[in-house]
Amino acid sequence: MTLAQWAEPALLWGNQLPVNRKTPQLLELTSDDFLPEFLTAMKASPDKKNSSNPVAEDFFNKWQMKNPNPNFTLYQPLHSRYYLVTASLVCHQAGLPDKEVNLKKGEKTYFVLRRMRGNMEQGWSDTCGWFNIADGKPCEVPSKEEQFPAHPVSVCTGKDGNVLPCERKIYYGYIATGNREKYLDKQLVKTTSSPESQIKKFFEDANKEDNKKRPADKQVPVDYRFDIFDTKVIASWKFLIDNKDQQKVSKETIQEASFNVLLDLRDTLERVLPTVWGVIQANNGNTFSATDSRTDQSHELYEQLNKNIVRDEAPYSLLTALREMEDFLPLLQGQDIPDSPHKYNVSGYTSLESLKTAFNDALAEENQPVNIDPANDERARLIENQARPIPVAGVVDTYFVRMAYEYDPECPPIYSIESTPFTFARNLEPDAPARLIRIEMPSIKPRDLRKFRHGVGMQMSPELRKVMDGVHKDMLKGEGLNDVAGWELGMICTFSIQIITLIAFVVMFIFAILLNIVFWWMAFLKICLPIPKKA
Repeated sequence: MTLAQWAEPALLWGNQLPVNRKTPQLLELTSDDFLPEFLTAMKASPDKKNSSNPVAEDFFNKWQMKNPNPNFTLYQPLHSRYYLVTASLVCHQAGLPDKEVNLKKGEKTYFVLRRMRGNMEQGWSDTCGWFNIADGKPCEVPSKEEQFPAHPVSVCTGKDGNVLPCERKIYYGYIATGNREKYLDKQLVKTTSSPESQIKKFFEDANKEDNKKRPADKQVPVDYRFDIFDTKVIASWKFLIDNKDQQKVSKETIQEASFNVLLDLRDTLERVLPTVWGVIQANNGNTFSATDSRTDQSHELYEQLNKNIVRDEAPYSLLTALREMEDFLPLLQGQDIPDSPHKYNVSGYTSLESLKTAFNDALAEENQPVNIDPANDERARLIENQARPIPVAGVVDTYFVRMAYEYDPECPPIYSIESTPFTFARNLEPDAPARLIRIEMPSIKPRDLRKFRHGVGMQMSPELRKVMDGVHKDMLKGEGLNDVAGWELGMICTFSIQIITLIAFVVMFIFAILLNIVFWWMAFLKICLPIPKKA
C-alpha cells in the first residue's frame, strides 16, 4: 500500500509543495447556507491562464481562521457561526498526488476531537467521556472514540497538470460547536450511599458554604429533613391561614389545597419521623417509652397534631384525617385515582409555629433513617442525576481536531497533526457575534387589527376557564378573583398571533423598565433608529 499523509488543503499550496504545511485548516463561516456556498466555491471553474482558481482560493482566504490569540474561539450556530475543518489526503511520494480512498474495501476518512490535559492527549468516547490516548482502550468496556465524517469535494486548482495535479480532493467536516456542554468534565452525583445520605450531604455542603458568609454567632445549622417539611407542608399551610378571611382565595381552592397539605403532611411524617408516625397509627399518645429520652419532644409534636381541623363543615381530628390519607398516597406518584369525597379545611389551625418548633425538636430524637424513594422524590432525582462541571484551577480546556484515514480495521488510522487549538464559546458568551434578526411588528391601526386572522387555538379545561372568567382589572389593586358561577364546560379560544406578539413586546418593555432601577440596562438593551417616511 502506498503510504498516505495529511496536508493542509491543496488550494493553499500555491506553487510550493506543503513540506512543512500539514496542519488542518479551520474555516469560520457566517451564513446559514454555509455548506452550499462552500461546495459552490469549490466547484468553480479555474483560471488556467494564470494557473489558479480565484473563486475557490478567495473563499479560503476570506473564511480561513487566522491569528489565534492564543487560541481560536469557536462560537455556536446561535451566533450565526459555523466551522469546517479542511485538509488534503495525499500519497507520500513525488508530487504528493491525492490518495484514493477505497470505500468498497471499508476505507474511510473522518476527524476526531481531542483535548490536551497537562502533557496527555485525550480523546472523547460517548460511553466513558475523556480518556488518555496513550492508554490504548478508551475505557474498561469496548468503545470507540467519537468520529465525525470527513467528506471529499473535488476542486480544480488551475495548476499545470504536468507539474502538480490540477484536480484535487479536499476533505471537510463540520465541527459541532453546539456540543460544548457535552465535552465539559462533569461529575454525576451517583454513589453507592443511600438516597438519604446523598441528600443530607448535599444540604450539609450547601449550608457550609452559606455559613462561611455569616459571623460565627449567626451561623445556622440546617437539617434537610426540616427543609422537606417546611417546603412541602408549612409554606402552603401558612398561605391558607393568612388568606382564610379574604376574598382572594375561593372556598373550593382552600378545600383542595387543604387536602394536599394533609396528604403531604402524612407522607412527610411517615418518611421523616417514622417513630412519631408509628404512634399516630397506633392511635395512642402514651406509647412512647417512659425511659426514652425522646419522650418529651416527640410527645410534644404528637400533641400539636392532636388538634381539630374542619371536615365537611364540622370539627374533625387532624390525626384521624392524616390516617385517612393512606388511600390517597398514590396521588403523590401521579397516579390517576379519585380524590377524597370529603372537604377538608385546615386554614383554622392556630398552632402552626408551635408545630414547626415541635417538628424540628423531634428530628433530633429520630434515629431511624428517612424513607426516600429515589424514583419519586424530587430532591433525590435532582441530586443523583445532576451533572456538575468540575473546575480545574488555572486550566482552560482547549481542543483541537485531527483528520483520520482508516485503511485497515486491524491497523491504527493515519492521523494528521493537530489543528490550531480552540475553545468552545458559551451560548451567551459576552464577546459572541450577534445574529442579525429583524422582526417587523404588526400595525396597531384598528382597521389592520380587524384583518388579523385567529390562527392560534387554546383549549381550556373547566377549571382553567373558571379561573380566567374570574380575572378582572381590580386584581392589580390587590383584590382576588371574582367568584364566577357558570356552566362546568371547557372552552377553546382562538387568538391572533400578531396581537399575541404585540402583547409580549409591550410586556417585555414594562418589565425591562421596572427592573432598570436594579440592572440599569436600558442603555444597553436597545438602540433605536428612525425609519424615513415617504413624503
